[in-house]
Amino acid sequence: MPTFTKTSFNNMLKEYMPYELLMEEVMKRDYFLNKVNKKMNWKGGEMQVPFMGGAASSIAFGQLTAQADITEDLHVRGKVSGYKEIWGSMVFNDHDLAQHGTEQSFIKILPNKLEMFIDSMKQAVSVNLMNGAHLASLVIGAPGENLAGGIVAVDRPARLTIGQYVEFGIVGTLRIVGYIKSITIDTKLIEIVLNKDLTGGAVDLAAAGVIAGDKIFLRGGSTATNAFTSLRSQLLSSANGGSANLFGESKLAYPHLQAPNFSGAAITSGNILEKIFDFFNQTKTLGKGNPTDVVMSFDKLAAAMKSLDLGGAALAGGSAEAFGRGFSVTDRKVNVFGWTEITVSGVKGSLTLVGVQEMDDDIMFLVDWRGLDLHSNGFFERRVSPEGNHFFEVRNTTGYQYIVDTRFFGELVVYKPSHCGVIHSIPLVL
Repeated sequence: MPTFTKTSFNNMLKEYMPYELLMEEVMKRDYFLNKVNKKMNWKGGEMQVPFMGGAASSIAFGQLTAQADITEDLHVRGKVSGYKEIWGSMVFNDHDLAQHGTEQSFIKILPNKLEMFIDSMKQAVSVNLMNGAHLASLVIGAPGENLAGGIVAVDRPARLTIGQYVEFGIVGTLRIVGYIKSITIDTKLIEIVLNKDLTGGAVDLAAAGVIAGDKIFLRGGSTATNAFTSLRSQLLSSANGGSANLFGESKLAYPHLQAPNFSGAAITSGNILEKIFDFFNQTKTLGKGNPTDVVMSFDKLAAAMKSLDLGGAALAGGSAEAFGRGFSVTDRKVNVFGWTEITVSGVKGSLTLVGVQEMDDDIMFLVDWRGLDLHSNGFFERRVSPEGNHFFEVRNTTGYQYIVDTRFFGELVVYKPSHCGVIHSIPLVL
């Protein structure tokens, strides 16, 4: 039986997993990456971020403004020090390649590996860009919890996987690390152990001091300077859990750097639509822009759909228009890659509600897409050796392995925070 050589493996990677495929596949599969403005001319290093601090305002009745009194536009320059990056790695075993024997046989297994890789990279990047570097939050005190035995409940178990290395804590504070041994979706309980092979003892989360509000991060995610600057951080005020500064400039110093913040603590399943439209119109009144989309979790979209009396039959292909409490659905799109868009009209205007798998349940973004850009110089880049190999060879006593590393690099910049809005503190369960 013929076996693969390093040369043929390298050729197949370049042919069947090119940069263009990674870029195209991940972008089209993710709502945020698909929708956000993408700037491809950042060569690296420090990047100037121009903000509008104040606009020309010299307008007078019955007279001209004296030359000395004419105000000019006030431009503020923030700075992005450099790229943020996230790495994804795949490993191929030489004996697996040899077992498949021919190139055509190997091509049959490559799409499955590529599919899983793309979904994992897409989820990690998208969750970070919208919510922050965490994958899930701890639910302390849940039934079945045994912190000393490494068992704890999380709010989003579907974002995690068996064997995954995770960090516990908050941004800037790492409490302990471990590997996920088991996940129980119904109870949302996960079990954390010490060793990668999942045979070691339990991680003592109680001794580590984990508390309510702690998060679960991927490797390096709990370090404040590693992750991308999220939409949550940029739009929320410091008082509501966001950053005090935006790329070096104080948000409080300039109205243009302040997105209208609204507490969603009073949102219920019965008033969710009214609240969204109220905050939508207040964003246009208090802010400077014209948001078109309200991005939320599927849980919150489901509550809004119930409020509209928009049942499963309508989503499955029934009437394109449904009514509830003075609102009407004028359009809906269910994307094959996992997000749902519903355009709702009412006496207070029209906007699109978007349900996204990667969104957290406690927050919604009212987005004017003209106000934010995702900067890079390619976004995805595979590590290539000086010899031109698209993999790194490792020799073990059990055989050879070929590791393929790909990074996503860049930074999200909200140039016009005042054009967007954010609803925070939404109850997790409505």
